Amino acid sequence: MPAIGGNWDATLADLNEAVHLDPNDASAWHGGGIAWREKGKPDKALDDFDEALRLDPDDQDAAHNRPLVLSAVGAKKNPPTKKRIK
Repeated sequence: MPAIGGNWDATLADLNEAVHLDPNDASAWHGGGIAWREKGKPDKALDDFDEALRLDPDDQDAAHNRPLVLSAVGAKKNPPTKKRIK
């Protein structure tokens, strides 16, 4: 999902409106997950991916994107350590 004119804030505004009109629109929730991920807000991205998957457990895109965000969050919380070679 590309940002509207390269603007993730505008994209999120449109997706929020879509969710407001139809809270059961899994694709709008999934789009929100992507937008939040691109804005560097992984916790919000996970919330939206979780909601997309709750509404549509067969959403392969959300099922694919959610672990990518989890991986990124884990990498930030537990950065790889450099081992010294003796």
